[in-house]
Amino acid sequence: MSFAAQWITMAKNASGFHTDVILVATGLTFLKLLFSQLYYSTDFEVHRNWLAITHSLPLSKWYSENTSQWTLDYPPYFAYFEWSLSQLAALVDPGMLNVSNLNYASGATVMFQRVSVIVSDAALVAACLAIVSDVGGAASKSATRGGRGGVGAPALWTALLLLCNFGLLIVDHIHFQYNGMLTGLLIGSLLCIRRGHAKAGALLFAALLNFKHIYLYCAPALFVYLLRHYCIGRFSTGHLAVKLPAIGGSLSVARLASLGGIVLAVLATSLAPFAYHIPQLLSRLFPFKRGLCHAYWAPNFWTLYNCLDKLLEIVGCRLGLLTKQPGVGVMTGGLVEEFEHAVLPSIRPVHTFLLTALFLLPILYRTWSPVSGKPSRTLCIESAVLCAWTAYNFGWHVHEKAILLIIPLLILLMFESEFHARLALLVLPIGHFSLFPLLFTSYECWIKYSLFASYTLATAHAVSLEFPALLSAPSRLLPPCVIGLAPLLLASDWLLPQLLAPRLPFLPLMLTSLYC
Repeated sequence: MSFAAQWITMAKNASGFHTDVILVATGLTFLKLLFSQLYYSTDFEVHRNWLAITHSLPLSKWYSENTSQWTLDYPPYFAYFEWSLSQLAALVDPGMLNVSNLNYASGATVMFQRVSVIVSDAALVAACLAIVSDVGGAASKSATRGGRGGVGAPALWTALLLLCNFGLLIVDHIHFQYNGMLTGLLIGSLLCIRRGHAKAGALLFAALLNFKHIYLYCAPALFVYLLRHYCIGRFSTGHLAVKLPAIGGSLSVARLASLGGIVLAVLATSLAPFAYHIPQLLSRLFPFKRGLCHAYWAPNFWTLYNCLDKLLEIVGCRLGLLTKQPGVGVMTGGLVEEFEHAVLPSIRPVHTFLLTALFLLPILYRTWSPVSGKPSRTLCIESAVLCAWTAYNFGWHVHEKAILLIIPLLILLMFESEFHARLALLVLPIGHFSLFPLLFTSYECWIKYSLFASYTLATAHAVSLEFPALLSAPSRLLPPCVIGLAPLLLASDWLLPQLLAPRLPFLPLMLTSLYC
């Protein structure tokens, strides 16, 4: 089939794909409503408290109020979002908006907050609709590489795997957060940039940063990409530009100014109301006193570092080379606090920043100077996921839920090539498994097991349709380390808690962090 014929077929199918996405989103809404009465984490009280703060207190006190330990620590756009929700919450149950009404969870309050997450997922649905509207790229390659999914099927699979993502389902709609909305904004920004709408992409990403600053992980990639491939180029006569002979192009002053103006305008709308409280706001957004790792260690470099330090301490004490020091090497206590390592050098925020910056340099160099000489359609997203992954591995106080920055970007790339598909088949199951400790009650455990298995098999099936060659080696569809999650689950969820819970309660979590 010629490219033109494929394009026409895909254009005709686009409306059908939109219908598929909307139908699946509708079905998921009912599933999410069924989850509404399940277990929820302390994040539920966090967001209830933020509703109360933004509704009951003047704006000047939003980032200083500390009646509850769950103080407001997201950027202003998210605070404005909470304020807008609080206007509706007042009509449902005013009790939830009392700042001193700690741990308030009436039936109406629970239902309101659950529904607010479901409604906010409209941003993710919109991003998925934009994906299936994308005529070209991986979607147009399906037929030429032997894919059996049909023309445009990769775009549909991408949208559906994002929409039904296991991690977003359990973290947002059981554990309780608003990651679906933020993921929708991130995907929207990257799609705009990929399609050549740099200003719209910059606007969405700047807004996203002012909703949740963890997306700074991706910012270096987008900054370098837009500077090099949008602001620098060969421009026509009369275009205000500064020649850069060293790189064979010119810097467009107009383009640079337009992007800078967009970012500054977003920052102004976000921060201007807090102009006299910026230091307090920043202290809330960047609380470096929380320690290197969260209570449950994110599976990253510092897990290996902590475990090595603990092993050296145990061996050293048994050989008589070390004496156990009170308050040293207590990183397995399950607390959010600063700690000193027993043998290896203790890590401070500046160390994690320098290490992250060091590993970002080759990624940013590749973004600036792509191998082919011109940016591929995947370069921006690849750079974003690599930057996010680097920050996840080496950053300070990384939460396990930060994997939800990486997984959606890998899904966007999954059907671009066999390499991307195999990478996603490896990372998605392991990344999703690392979220298992968030749901630990017996009833919810069986839900996470069934959802995880269903999503993992559906992902492998979708990839097998688009890359039939992978069927010749089943280990490529389900790599051995993914199969190894089964005995890990048996040990961490069933055997170890029964056998070693009194003496080593942190061991199951440590094993999960180490393996993943």
